[in-house]
Formats: sequence, C-alpha cells, structure tokens
Amino acid sequence: MTGRMLKWSLELVEFDISYESRKALKAQVITDFVAEMTTSSTPEKDKWTIFVDGSS
Repeated sequence: MTGRMLKWSLELVEFDISYESRKALKAQVITDFVAEMTTSSTPEKDKWTIFVDGSS
C-alpha cells in the first residue's frame, strides 16, 4: 500500500495537489463511538404524562 501511495503522491505533485492522511476522521469516529456507547452515570427518571379532561 505504501508504494501505491508514493506513486500517487508523485503524480499529484505536478498538479500542486498534496495528500493528507485521514487520521482526524479516525479520531472522530472513535470519539463518536465512545460517546454513543457510554451510559450516563445517573439513571434517567421515568417521565409521566398527565391527561386531564378540563373538569379538575
């Protein structure tokens, strides 16, 4: 894989285009995964909905 990237890099130089790795994207994916899979330390309370008919 490294040889292919080097070849592409050399071909892109003539068009003034540079290659940057996607490390930031990988870090963001890991961050999103941890945030989604981590449970909160305080349990959520059940939410109650009260319906009234207007006579109360």
